[in-house]
Amino acid sequence: MVRRKVERRRSSSALRTVNPISGTSSSRLKKTRVALDACVPERMVSLLKAGFADQGYEFFWEPEFASPKATDEFWADAFRRFGGEIVISADKMIACRPHQIRAFEENGLKSFFLGSRWQPTNMRYKAAHLTYWWPMIATTARSSPPGRSFWVPIELADRPMKRAEVPHDAAVERAAQ
Repeated sequence: MVRRKVERRRSSSALRTVNPISGTSSSRLKKTRVALDACVPERMVSLLKAGFADQGYEFFWEPEFASPKATDEFWADAFRRFGGEIVISADKMIACRPHQIRAFEENGLKSFFLGSRWQPTNMRYKAAHLTYWWPMIATTARSSPPGRSFWVPIELADRPMKRAEVPHDAAVERAAQ
């Protein structure tokens, strides 16, 4: 078992963990919380944790903080109160429910929708797709204001993500009720 020394630096209030064998250190700073909805397989959360947690992200699966049967409006609010900032959703019907997209936006969450063609793909493709697109999702989230939503392309190719635009009209208001 490797013991780690913790030392406090005078110039910074952040704690630094020093590995006595390698001499490397890392800061313990606030991590960005990312939720994957219940439509994303739980194994994808473990995949993203293994691949990208060391880059300042914490990944959570929706059932960890809300019922899997909860409406998007409910769990978006719960995740925001939990300190969440980014949402990845594989709800294949999200495009038919603009009031749910609006719930993410109104809670200030940066949302990324995988689209209806992602859901029926096999687990290998889903793993490759999320691994491929995560760096672009992270970059887009850092440069976007709170409340923005994007469609993640289904292809594994360099394509820009399109902004998910929600029409603000009476039809959307009726769907929300």
